[in-house]
Parts: sequence; C-alpha cells; structure tokens
Amino acid sequence: MKLNHFQKVFIGWSLVISTGLYSFVLSKRYIDSKRFDSMKARERIRQSNIGEYTPSSRKL
Repeated sequence: MKLNHFQKVFIGWSLVISTGLYSFVLSKRYIDSKRFDSMKARERIRQSNIGEYTPSSRKL
C-alpha cells in the first residue's frame, strides 16, 4: 500500500499527539499521588500537635 505525503504527515501527527496526551496523563497521576502523600503527612503532623502541653522551663 502506497502512502502519499498527507497520509504520512497525518500518521506522524497522530502518533505525536497520542504520545503527548499519554505522557501528560502519566505525569498528572504522578503529581497527584505526590500531592496526596504530602497532604497526608501534613495531616499527621497537624494531628500530632493537638493536645495539652506543659510549658517548657527552658526559654530561648
């Protein structure tokens, strides 16, 4: 099967666009998972700071 110039260009652009969209989705998932981990760590820190504390005798 012989392809003319426009068909070759169309195939090239479709490959570039599909690869770009796929890489965008993968990077978005990665960033969301990192953000979720960061938010969970902040929540653990926030929860650990709740409570009554005795004042320290040492002043800076």
